[in-house]
Amino acid sequence: MADSVSSVVLQGSDASPGVVVGRAIILDRRRTNTPHAHIEATEIDHEIDRLQKAVQKSLKQIRNLRTRVESTHGGEHIQILEAHELMLQDDMLVQQAIEHIAEKNINAEWALQKALESLKEFFNELDSEYFKERRSDVEFVGDHILRNLAEQESSSLMDLIDQARGDSILVSHSLSPAEAIQLHGTTIVGFCTVAGTKTAHTSIVARSLEIPSVVGVVGLHESIGAGDTLLLDGKSGEIIVHPTKKQIDTRKRRNRRLQKITDRLRADGLGVESKTTDGFQVQLSSNLDLIEELPSINSHGAHGVGLFRTEYLYLNRQTLPTEDEQFEAYSQVLKSNPSAPVTIRTLDIGGDKLDVPSAVRNQLKPFFGLRAIRYCLREKKIFRTQLTALMRASVHGRLRILIPFITDVTEIRQVKAIIQEIRSELASRHVPFADDVELGAMIEIPSAACIADLLVREVDFVSVGTNDLIQYTLAISRESTDIQYLYHPLHPAVLRMLRWISDAAHNEGIRLTMCGEMAAQPMYSVVLLGFRFNELSMSPPAVPIVREIIKRSDLRSARDLVNGLFQFSTYGEVERHVQTYMLYHFRDLQSLLGGEPIDD
Repeated sequence: MADSVSSVVLQGSDASPGVVVGRAIILDRRRTNTPHAHIEATEIDHEIDRLQKAVQKSLKQIRNLRTRVESTHGGEHIQILEAHELMLQDDMLVQQAIEHIAEKNINAEWALQKALESLKEFFNELDSEYFKERRSDVEFVGDHILRNLAEQESSSLMDLIDQARGDSILVSHSLSPAEAIQLHGTTIVGFCTVAGTKTAHTSIVARSLEIPSVVGVVGLHESIGAGDTLLLDGKSGEIIVHPTKKQIDTRKRRNRRLQKITDRLRADGLGVESKTTDGFQVQLSSNLDLIEELPSINSHGAHGVGLFRTEYLYLNRQTLPTEDEQFEAYSQVLKSNPSAPVTIRTLDIGGDKLDVPSAVRNQLKPFFGLRAIRYCLREKKIFRTQLTALMRASVHGRLRILIPFITDVTEIRQVKAIIQEIRSELASRHVPFADDVELGAMIEIPSAACIADLLVREVDFVSVGTNDLIQYTLAISRESTDIQYLYHPLHPAVLRMLRWISDAAHNEGIRLTMCGEMAAQPMYSVVLLGFRFNELSMSPPAVPIVREIIKRSDLRSARDLVNGLFQFSTYGEVERHVQTYMLYHFRDLQSLLGGEPIDD
């Protein structure tokens, strides 16, 4: 803290909430020197041997880290390190580098760099933000191998942790999930990075371990020197360099008030139904990417899993996940809370998006738009394996199967026919399965919203995926900064689609759910109530505040609010009207709605 030095405020993304103050320690993320050299044919075997030894050394280091993490933090984050182990053994990385050495006559470092660039490009081309963020895993693994090739020590983070004295904040260009785990329980009380987003694996780990963090900070290294005092605000996404005493006191006071409200809502909501004052019940469930997140669902009071994304089961593998492997994973999720429903989405990635295991890689041809159900109906063997595992696991809980990227009624009918065939096969083998498994359609494409009245006749429930629905409706990528103002959940076109879907579902008498990010935003909770959503699925920390808003609302007023929104012509007008309503009715919660906290 230095009042005599001007404070500098840096803005990033709020990755994990909390306010901490500490001295900056800087992790040097400059790339390991990667020499480029052409080699003689007689040197090829030597270079391949160097690469393989470096890979094996890296594998040993990762396994040692895994053992240390397992003994200190338990097994909940082990899957991250297992993914790194698999990547070190995957053909797309190691074998591709070996092929570059042999075919291009280049040294091991250059060959590995080419393979890493190819793998990062693959992840960067994925539609899903979740998979794009796997680039950080690739960089972590690649840096490990390169340092071992160069015979450099790769334990620089551990050195910093050992050297840190007193509360410290880590400053780095990037940070891998495995490295974030190492910060837990140390004197490093938070971290900030240039790279990363809120959906990155590292951010997920930080929130799970409650390590305050800010990512995506422009100008981080230009503004911070080693030893500088930093104030990190993980709620606002701000870093203050050389904060004044007043700035520190103000931020900490706000954080205490915010935490007090959050803790109260969390404690008061455990075991309490999310029901309006006039009796309309909204089930609040949780989105799930990794099985390690299951404990957080129960601790925040979520009722079941509203969306389990199964894609991670297929990543970083040389072979497809077997039926038994998938059965075990799905069973574990269902067993975690047998009385609560679990919605499991089938594979949502296509032949042009997923680096499928080598067992089928050569059979697939890239094709624009070939993803999700389109891909699964083309590659029925892969799809049948997943559906069979799901049906077998259904005896362990209340299973709902969700089909993504639906555009036509025919796709639903084809899925139902395949499931019926699988039921018959299992029955003939005397393999048990539940008779009451529900089938749902995910509405995330404008064409599906337009024919919602037809789709609802074929399924037991519909789930609105707002992330893609908004993108496709407004022709705007969520990553685009130039026209980010167009990405808006309250755009009149989006509201009209939500009304079509809601009317279709309720007219047919089936369950209406939402699993997109819009469900996790408390500012929109009354709007979604007004559309009569029966279930909202979100990240666990969002559950307490959304529950509180639902409990203090009534359906009639929410319906009036929504009906009034259709008089406006622009999203700005809609947003101002909704904000005015929410801040008026929930003044005591405005710090959680995006406003300033109220003094006690």
